Amino acid sequence: MALWYDCGNGWVKSRGLARCNLGVDAYLCCPGPSLAEVDTSALKGPGRMVFAVTTAYPAVRPDVWVGTDVPECYDRRVWAEPFIKVARGNYGGRRCQGRPLREFPNVFFADIENAPFCEILDRRAHDVRFVWNRNTFTTALHLVLWMGGRRIFLVGCDFGGKRDYHDDRELSEDQRAANQHLMANLVNDLRGLTPAAKERGIGIISCTPDSPINEFLPFVPLVKALVLSESQAPDRQAPILHATDAERCQWRGDPPEERGVLVGFDAACEWLVPWWFDNFHKHNTLPVAFADFGMSEAMRGWCGDRGRMVDVTDVPVARACFRKPFAILRAPFKEVLSLEPDCEVRGSVRPLLESCRGSGVALAPAAKGRSVAAEATDGWFAMCTPDTTMWDAGIIAVNHGHSFVTDWAAEALAREQEYKGDNEALARVIAQGGYEVSRMPPSLAFNRYRGPDNGSAVFHWTGTRGKVILKERLDAKPTDAGPTLATTHPVQWASQPSEDLGVMVPVCRGQEDLVPWWWHAYARRNQWPVVFADFGMDSETRRWCEARGRITPHGAPNGIDGWFRKPFALLQSPFRRTVWCDLDCEVRENVARVASVGGNRLAIGRDWSYPVRLRERLSFGGPYWCGGCLVVTQGDPLVLEWAEAVLEKHKAFRGDQEILSALLGEKPSDAVAEIPLEILRSRQEGEADGVVIVHWSGPGGKGAIRRAWSAIQAGVCRDMRSAFHRDWTHVKPISDRGVVAGFDEGQEWLLDWWWSNYSTHNDLPVLFVDLGMSAAAREWCAERGLLAKAPAADCYGWFKKPLALLESPFRQAIWLDADCEVRGGLTQLFEFCADDGIGMTVDRGTPRSFRDAMPPEALIYNSGVIAFNHGDPVIPQWASMTMALRSDRPGDARYGQPGDQETLALTLCRYVQGRVCDIPMDLVRLRLSDGDGPALVMHWTGPDGKQRIRDAMDRSPVYEAAG
Repeated sequence: MALWYDCGNGWVKSRGLARCNLGVDAYLCCPGPSLAEVDTSALKGPGRMVFAVTTAYPAVRPDVWVGTDVPECYDRRVWAEPFIKVARGNYGGRRCQGRPLREFPNVFFADIENAPFCEILDRRAHDVRFVWNRNTFTTALHLVLWMGGRRIFLVGCDFGGKRDYHDDRELSEDQRAANQHLMANLVNDLRGLTPAAKERGIGIISCTPDSPINEFLPFVPLVKALVLSESQAPDRQAPILHATDAERCQWRGDPPEERGVLVGFDAACEWLVPWWFDNFHKHNTLPVAFADFGMSEAMRGWCGDRGRMVDVTDVPVARACFRKPFAILRAPFKEVLSLEPDCEVRGSVRPLLESCRGSGVALAPAAKGRSVAAEATDGWFAMCTPDTTMWDAGIIAVNHGHSFVTDWAAEALAREQEYKGDNEALARVIAQGGYEVSRMPPSLAFNRYRGPDNGSAVFHWTGTRGKVILKERLDAKPTDAGPTLATTHPVQWASQPSEDLGVMVPVCRGQEDLVPWWWHAYARRNQWPVVFADFGMDSETRRWCEARGRITPHGAPNGIDGWFRKPFALLQSPFRRTVWCDLDCEVRENVARVASVGGNRLAIGRDWSYPVRLRERLSFGGPYWCGGCLVVTQGDPLVLEWAEAVLEKHKAFRGDQEILSALLGEKPSDAVAEIPLEILRSRQEGEADGVVIVHWSGPGGKGAIRRAWSAIQAGVCRDMRSAFHRDWTHVKPISDRGVVAGFDEGQEWLLDWWWSNYSTHNDLPVLFVDLGMSAAAREWCAERGLLAKAPAADCYGWFKKPLALLESPFRQAIWLDADCEVRGGLTQLFEFCADDGIGMTVDRGTPRSFRDAMPPEALIYNSGVIAFNHGDPVIPQWASMTMALRSDRPGDARYGQPGDQETLALTLCRYVQGRVCDIPMDLVRLRLSDGDGPALVMHWTGPDGKQRIRDAMDRSPVYEAAG
């Protein structure tokens, strides 16, 4: 009974589809007249499963299709679709155009019978006969309930109307009368079923306007219903991690102890720990685990004598607070209470642990009425919705295995730079994940932001002011070499200069592997003394640096983390004139050229590539300066002002350079000297001869360094420029005009379709570039045109596109993507690359997240159709920039440029300057932004575009034909 399928060796009963709860909403689509008004493409998406009845296909491409009539009643193609199809149980031997139905993919056969309609609520066992009553709707609704549908939306369920169906089919008078009788019976059946379904927690909702079922069923417009369904799906903006990073975000094994307390800190906060520990043990005997966020060797020994150690120094984040979720994941307790060292414990913490036993996690609000709306001036708020509740990340009770900690760790690892602190990332994860949180009562957990000390069992002395209060009470000093807070010791230059010129470079955890690369580049052209600023280096790196220069503490007060420490480190400089280089700055020439800029003024370069997304979060309009490389003179008051501004404003800004940019925006234009692009530039601004320092900024830059350093060490290339340099394959073109196209193995099925469209209207020679094709496809291409071997690059296919253009043997060429449908002669496109121009179409459908990651002047063009000239300098620049800055995770802008179009936009900004000729929409049309319509070339972008191509093809994939 139930569902059957033919495995090839006989009939097998399917048990995998029956569930208590489907897990998503169900949409049951019928072929009523109103279906013609539905944008059926919007039905597909997360948070719902789409069921279609009979001739609702092909208008609806469902996840499950149900048809209990003979095959001739339906569009025959339905049987060859990959989705699940449910037919009548005795139809296994029926044929569709000579082929038995049981041989088609994913066809299941249902045992059906006539029975009272209301029994569809009761027949839920694995072995069941589905109610039929000679209509497919009843069987389909029963199937939805059997599969666990708990909220069911009815689409195209008109149950009457002036037209018979959504398509052009018309019934005879007798057929129409029988149909109307059936529809009236179904309306009555649904009317009787609804109360019983509601009692069982099953909601049936109409999304069909003007249907008679709206008299007793709630009506929700389809657009709103889809929003509701999608809101139940996991957060689509949650980070996508590499497997090695994702492993860091998992809970560790079975904890050896039932419950305990976790406290984590780095060297900057370790002065608080003895005070914290004394307070804790006055009232508690629970075991303690100390999480090493970067503590000193002496403190590690002190903690090891008093509890377990949890090492999280391997986590590649810059700021100590973002190590907290990883420490919780590695905690040796089944019930974990995480406390920051500035939490004063004044009573038993067992009630705090007990508070999480219902929901699995208990938190205290960050402040009274605290929400994103209250933080609207802060830089991070765009990551959250205005009603997001802010939680105190300093006091967390959580059960081992709770998934919110995994999500929090992933957010911290992927987007640390987007947040000013870990509690903002925590708030977003809680809100977006819809996690249930138990609130800790104020009598147990309270913090300074919420109000005066209320005598709670744990009081969190939050913020810089809280640390000052504790220092005054304790009369204590930090155990590391850093100074106390500026409120007790003013910001000032540390000493008189001992040398004239030198370089400072910061070293922090997570970037120690870049130190040998930096030194290799620097030492080739320089012998100036180097001071390494200790932003949290490990002992091995410290010894390495001491062998090559001096080490100085970062000098920042406690509570100032990450790159906010930069101005305080500069105040420790022993040089009269200091060239500051971030660790991702490649030094190519003598730094004296940089130091000579501006006399004694602060010299700094513009951040021309500062993205729109970050600009919109700032309260000033620019210019935006780059803090990665700057030159300062000992005693410059601007550095003091910068440090003081960090103390005052660091919680409201993303990083140190934003604070510096805001400060310089208030100064006269001649207060600083701008370092020209000819001397200093970001790699996003392209290559040039004579540049002294190239800033490989951002995750993409770090990835490029790591890729190139391996090649440099192996002797494959001598430096970063040669590692990514690309140029034209043919010194001179060997033919006048032609077309270039590239394919990999995943696109071979498009070859025959592409060629058929192209050759119908054109006879220009074609160069097929092998981006990873099979041998059969290469042979097929060689029979029809020229064939170039695959460009040497270990990267995703679309990053190889500019390399493919460099293979062109033509004086003028047109590049066409594999999903471009050629509908006419291409000769007129060459007009757009006349007079050294380059012809392209603006990509009007670029996702907002990609546009916002670019500088505003970087207009993104669609790289699917390009008219270009051999020898154009923009193509090699585009190729080398793409090879250098490509994301290691294609499509993910957090790890570099997500695609070739983004690096093209950056290249055009710097190297084209008015040479781009826009190809109009009547010649090149883009599916996502323009839809289908008259055009010389129709670019079927994206997965939906590929599906349109599949639907249009009536022949086998070319890789089969070629074979």
